[in-house]
Amino acid sequence: MARRHSHSLRVILVLTSLLVLTLITTPVVAFSISNQQTITTQIYFSGEQGYPDVVREAIVYRTGPVTQTPFPPTDEVSPITTEKHSDESGLVLPLIGTIDLSGQSLLVSTLLISFVDGFNPCSVWVLSILLSLTLHTGSRKKVIIVGSVFLLVTAAIYALFIAGIFTVLRFISFIGWIQIVVALIALGFGLINIKDYFWFQKGLSLTISSDKKPGIYKRIRKVLQTGDSTWSLIGATVVLAAGISLVEFSCTAGFPVIWSNVMSSQGTGALTFALLLLVYMVVYLFDEMGLFMVAVFTLRSTRLEEKHGRILKLIGGMLMLTLAIVMLIEPSIMNDIASTLVVFAIALGLTGLVLLFDRVILPLTVGNGKSE
Repeated sequence: MARRHSHSLRVILVLTSLLVLTLITTPVVAFSISNQQTITTQIYFSGEQGYPDVVREAIVYRTGPVTQTPFPPTDEVSPITTEKHSDESGLVLPLIGTIDLSGQSLLVSTLLISFVDGFNPCSVWVLSILLSLTLHTGSRKKVIIVGSVFLLVTAAIYALFIAGIFTVLRFISFIGWIQIVVALIALGFGLINIKDYFWFQKGLSLTISSDKKPGIYKRIRKVLQTGDSTWSLIGATVVLAAGISLVEFSCTAGFPVIWSNVMSSQGTGALTFALLLLVYMVVYLFDEMGLFMVAVFTLRSTRLEEKHGRILKLIGGMLMLTLAIVMLIEPSIMNDIASTLVVFAIALGLTGLVLLFDRVILPLTVGNGKSE
């Protein structure tokens, strides 16, 4: 009875979380849209002629009634000019030139999404297992070679994967319904990840399945048995990293799809995308580099437990779900830094609420039910 009661409460908790997420995100998006439509436009003309009728009608149609701001009297008509200050909206790099980074929200989105993506339980689990088995050899040299080559190859393949998604989305972004399809895919990734927190590896799951794990163990041991030849060890590790990357794609594809869609929808140029992708990969590797450095200096490694993997799934799933809702309702909300931070804060806040209910309140409720 208590187990059935706990199961029902979990279902209610999932549905309530999704409802609250929708109710919170929608007003935020609506508020952002209303702010974007409030445009203050001032055009100055000399004398008492004021606005020409054509200009006045155009402004009233776009922004509503306007208030004329007369220009100080002068004999000359002040020209209406548009000046673009490239220095204020670009990053000047030697030998490259000015890189347009006026949409600073792109950098913020890149930093936040890549940071959360870096804690992907699949990639962290594989690396921890690889380091643990390598440490059993007692050779710091092998730990350095295997760990560094593995991280380099998997990062390169992951970057190519992201670049491929961006390229595809960039070429087909002119098709209106593509944005909706991508958002729905992201929504599906988010829901499955949230499901994995409550029912880990039950039903459809974006994790490394149990039947594939023995094969991964076997491949790792095969690499470690290549002998003391450095080049043989490097070659075997490259093959291992490439194979595992293919296995991980279904587990790690969520955030690359979302991030590439954000980049594509905002018309990011090739060079800007390359720089942001570099930032993405550096931040993405931050936690894995931490595990690697600990293993190198201490010759010890920690394994990712299921309870940690479930929490990471919940955090990633909530963020995917929030971003997917924003992409469906109004993608331009990600153009503003403040709105971007609000979106991420909502996702993390809801994650905290779910953990509070599931880890604190729900056990107390079930315990009281048993005592009765």
